[in-house]
Amino acid sequence: MSTQATRRALAALALTMSLSGCPGRSSTSHENSTHSVAWYRAHARERDAALADCHRTNDQGQDCQNAFDAAAHAPSTVRDRL
Repeated sequence: MSTQATRRALAALALTMSLSGCPGRSSTSHENSTHSVAWYRAHARERDAALADCHRTNDQGQDCQNAFDAAAHAPSTVRDRL
């Protein structure tokens, strides 16, 4: 494979990975960021979305733990329906 063909193949691979959601892609999902318990207490909508996603994926990560901890001290939310 020539140098130019190798560069094209690597560029195509990098583009494919960036569009496919491979790790390292910027996202607003709980998987790529960790919010504090206090943040989740102050952001009920985001907390409920994170709880639903954590429950659906059975995620045990720190962000999910923070969302669950915040929900334990929050008024009734989506957690009551899970």
